[in-house]
Amino acid sequence: MFRIFRLDEDKVLNEVSSRGSKRVLVQAPEGLRPYLKPMVDKLRELGVTVLLSGNPCYGACNLALREAEMLNVDLIVHVGHSPMVSSSRIPVVYLDAQYIVRENGCLERFKETLLRFRSLGLFSSLQFIGYLEEARKTLEEWGLKVFIGRGSGVKYPGQVLGCNYTSPLEVENRVEGFLFIGGGLFHPLGLSLLTSKPVMALNPLTCSLRDMRDLKRRYLRRRYASIVEARDGEVFGILVGLEPGQFRLGQAEGLKSLIESLGREAYLLGFNYLDASMLEAYTWIDVFVNTACPRLSLEDSERLSKPILSPAELLVALGLIRWEEYIGESSQT
Repeated sequence: MFRIFRLDEDKVLNEVSSRGSKRVLVQAPEGLRPYLKPMVDKLRELGVTVLLSGNPCYGACNLALREAEMLNVDLIVHVGHSPMVSSSRIPVVYLDAQYIVRENGCLERFKETLLRFRSLGLFSSLQFIGYLEEARKTLEEWGLKVFIGRGSGVKYPGQVLGCNYTSPLEVENRVEGFLFIGGGLFHPLGLSLLTSKPVMALNPLTCSLRDMRDLKRRYLRRRYASIVEARDGEVFGILVGLEPGQFRLGQAEGLKSLIESLGREAYLLGFNYLDASMLEAYTWIDVFVNTACPRLSLEDSERLSKPILSPAELLVALGLIRWEEYIGESSQT
């Protein structure tokens, strides 16, 4: 199951032809770059000059607008993500990259575990979104009530982004738990931090199922330790993402003013691409606050010797809200 990506190359070719585009920038995450050559070859056969973005691409929030302007292209082909950022300067064609569904009985292997629920909310990342309806059919045949939410800011029902869980949260009051179908633990952990209901993660590539509750407990213990450490901080660095979908300067400046009003120092740090280890050079900063992609706080914080807090965690560290208010369910974690 899920061994082949489906790329709608005809969509790109039609868009390029209808627009009369002559110079095209193709942008894709690293995992999809091995699949690009057939599409690139077809574009070149049309007489199009194709340029490839070599910068990291973690999501639609990393839209390569500045690269496109510097390379003087008249169209961006963004592969692997659905629309998130609007651009009036250079048109963008978004090309979905989804695994082709090939059922191999993976759900059946975990039937006994999933039947502990009477109702489930299904959600997924874009690459696996095509499996949700098939999974719904199977689960309903087993007698479960299944719901797939329609979120805001996403293209498909049930789709989530690292910063957008409106699809599953839309059905939270109607389900006993959630089932994520996709690769990795970033998205299911993200939802588990927003709900008190159990979140299960089914990885169709490895045919494995994981209950996120234990990982959530361990993660919250680490976050609490970071908050406690940050309480003694005197100098704060507020991270401002400069990518189109991560730019929250207003929020960052508001946090800076808040910190300074409490008698502490605060500085803004702007960046396009940031690895947690790059912050180590700022030895005089005690605490970092992340207003950009949540992945930095969620996955990379352990690789830095200084705390990296989310804006909400900053409020806890400053004593403006209680830890119990932040997690919303202290007795269960």
